[in-house]
This record gives sequence, C-alpha cells and structure tokens, in this order.
Amino acid sequence: MTRIIKTLITGGSFKVNLLYSYMSDFLIVFFGFVYVFLINLYFGIDVYGKLVIVTSLIGAFNSFIFLRTSDNMIRFFVREKLNNNYCNAKFVLFIGFFTDIFFAVILILFFYFSSEYLSLFFFKDTYYSNSIFLYSISFAFSFTCGSMLGYFQSNNMFFYINTIKVIEVFSKLLLLLILIFISKDNTLESIVFTIIFSTFLSLILTVFLFFKKFYIEFNKICLVFNKSILIEYLGFTKKMFFLNLIKGINQNIDNLILSYFVSPVGVGLYQVIKKILQPINIVVGSLPMLTYSRIIIAFEHSQISEAIRQVRKINFFVILFGVTYITFCYGFLANIFYIMKVEVNKDTYNVYMLISGIVLMSSFFWWTKSFSSVVNLAYSIYANIFVLIFQLVISVISAYFFNFFGFLYSLISMNICLFLFWHVVVKKYV
Repeated sequence: MTRIIKTLITGGSFKVNLLYSYMSDFLIVFFGFVYVFLINLYFGIDVYGKLVIVTSLIGAFNSFIFLRTSDNMIRFFVREKLNNNYCNAKFVLFIGFFTDIFFAVILILFFYFSSEYLSLFFFKDTYYSNSIFLYSISFAFSFTCGSMLGYFQSNNMFFYINTIKVIEVFSKLLLLLILIFISKDNTLESIVFTIIFSTFLSLILTVFLFFKKFYIEFNKICLVFNKSILIEYLGFTKKMFFLNLIKGINQNIDNLILSYFVSPVGVGLYQVIKKILQPINIVVGSLPMLTYSRIIIAFEHSQISEAIRQVRKINFFVILFGVTYITFCYGFLANIFYIMKVEVNKDTYNVYMLISGIVLMSSFFWWTKSFSSVVNLAYSIYANIFVLIFQLVISVISAYFFNFFGFLYSLISMNICLFLFWHVVVKKYV
C-alpha cells in the first residue's frame, strides 16, 4: 500500500494515474450530485437554475480575459525540460504564475463594475448583482491556481490535482449542509458564499503543495530572463487566448440561451439531467490531463498516428459505457426526480433522451484540444468558431421558434457536424 501511494504522489504509470483519476472523479461527481440534489430539495429548482445562470455568466465573460495559462505553461515547460533547459523551464513557470495573478485581479474588477448591468439583462432585476460579483471572486481563486496545477500535470503529479479537486468539492458540500441545517439561509447569495470558501481552501492547498515541490526541483536553478522564450510564449498565448475565448463562451452559452428564451426552471432541468449523466464525463474527464504531455512527446518523436489509434480504441469503450449507463438511468429517472421533488411527465423522458445524445456525442471530443494544441492549433480554432456561430444563429433561432426541444435538436445537429469535421482532420495523420 505504501508503495502504491508513493507511486501516485511521485507520478506513476498511466494505468495507475488513470485508476486514481477515475476514483477521484467518482467522488467529485458523487459529491457534486448530492450538492445539486440538496439545492433542488431545500432551495428549489428555480434557485438552482439561477445559480447555473450566474456560474455561466462568469464562465462566459471570463473567457474574454482567460488565457488558460496551464495549457500554455505545460506546452513550453515540458519542451524545455525535455531539452534539459531548466533555467528556461523555471522562467516559463514564472511567466504563467504572474499572468494568473494579473488576470485574476482584472476579472474581479470587471465584474465589480458590470455585475448590476449583467443582472438587469439576464434576470430583469439588479437584485442578483451581488451574487454575480461574489461568484467572480471564487472564479478568480480558481484562476490563480492555473499554472501551479499545470506544473503538477507536467510532472505527472495527478495525485495532487485530483486530491485538491476532491477536497474542494467535499468542502463545498459540507458548507452547504451547514448552511441548510444550522444557518438555515436559503438565498442564492448564501450558496455562492459556500463556493467562495471552498475555492479559497483549494487555493491555499494548491499554493502550499506547489511551493513545496517547486523548491525541491528548482531551488538551485537560476532564474534567467529569456527574450526569445517570452516572445514565443506570448505568441502561442495569443492563439490560445483566441481559442479559449471562443471555447469558454461555447461552454456557457447554452445555459444563457435557455435562460433568455426559456426560463430558469428550464436551465435547472437541463443541468440536473446533465448531472445525472455526469458519470459519462468521468470516463473521459481525466484523459486530456493524462494524455496531453504524452501527445507532446509523441509529436516530438513523430509518433502521432499511434496516439490517434489509441484515441479510437478509447472512444469505442466510451460509447459502450455511455449507452449502457443512459439505458440504466432511464429506468430510474422517475424515482430520481421524485426524490428531488421535480415534476415528471412524458416530455421529461424525451428531454432526457435528447440530452443523453448530446452528452454522449460531446464525450467523443475529449482528445481534440490536446491533439490540436500539439499538431495545429488552427483545427480547434476553426471548430470552436463553427460552434459559436452555430449556437448564436441556429440554436437561438431554434430556441425562439421551437422552445426547449428546438434548442436540443440544434445541439445534436451541431455535434454531428463536429464529428464529421474531426474525422476529416484525423485522416491526414493516419
């Protein structure tokens, strides 16, 4: 047992890391589901829908300054270490670290001045402006951890990453229980406070573990300014910024479209069903983190076609698991919603099947960003531009004329188009 734990902490084999990641993801999904369940049970699906709208707002607007420094840092940090340029690797770490802090401050300032306008536009009331601003603080805490988590990922320290995530979600659930049974405050703002405290705890733990490992590895390595590395890093960051700008909007725009054209209850139902289906995301959720460094190495050694073949094998098992799980949950859907005090009718089952198709198809694309970041970043940029335009045009029109079902059918059509696009791209490398 001691040997297994040591292997996890120091960065073990792919199978060991994958197994622990699955165990961690299971706990995260379990705690997350209980968290959503309790909010719906004690606060109502309307409050949960409003919470989703707030989180989606921050996620979407955060994309305008979100540089995804963890991805940028990993790309250059791993390369410099492979070339034994440890001074450059240390310099890359410092670029990412200070970039995180700078843009976290920008994020908080942005929502401090804009929260009232956003609340008025999406909620038709300025009452929720404080909740929007407070949640932005939580997001800023998570943003500050970017390069530090990227450092762990680069060194295959997935035990640290997954443990931090589990502790954050568990603390969030624990604080919610205190809120429900001791404080008995059932407002949206009180829920946001539980999220702030949990992310702050995660930040403190991340900083402690990062400096502990960083000191051991780089204590005797000098920090030298390298203009060429800085220029190359910023050039890559500019491309990644554009990609993450579009992708970040895409990840949250579905909730915003539903909130504007349907209702907070519709957003809540949409997200509850996605939470039920989240075990499908467990299967693929850890794979990008575990494979990114390996794809970089495969590309540097001209073995990218082998990596693609492995992706296809993994996707076969994703389909097998996904179909089995969706069928299983379908049989117990009424029981799950009954416990949550959510009304169930014939349309609920139809919505469930449509969202199941969307989640299953989306899970096929877990590898695309890592692959594109290494091979050609333009692929992901093109794909995300298509998704953005499709949702802003086709999905909006579908939601306006055909309400909830029209919106869901549009997302299915969009995922089919994405599948065809990546199929054509992959054929170039196999």
